[in-house]
Amino acid sequence: MDLESGQDPGTSPGYGVLNLSGSHPLADYLSVSWAVDNLFDNTWAPHVSRANTDPFNPEAVRVNEPGRTLRAALTARW
Repeated sequence: MDLESGQDPGTSPGYGVLNLSGSHPLADYLSVSWAVDNLFDNTWAPHVSRANTDPFNPEAVRVNEPGRTLRAALTARW
């Protein structure tokens, strides 16, 4: 149990996620970067989550982290 927050919904299964990222030049001054987080879209949550918002149920609730996330950026330097 997390003594600081008191929010411990019980034991957590192990988890693993695969993240990929890269950057590629398009010109001398222009590049594109990209990333894929949680490539296989696994469901996972840290052991300690948050308090329940239901006033009639004080038990902590495990909150899953976001699924697959895609990001891209275009960078110009001059």
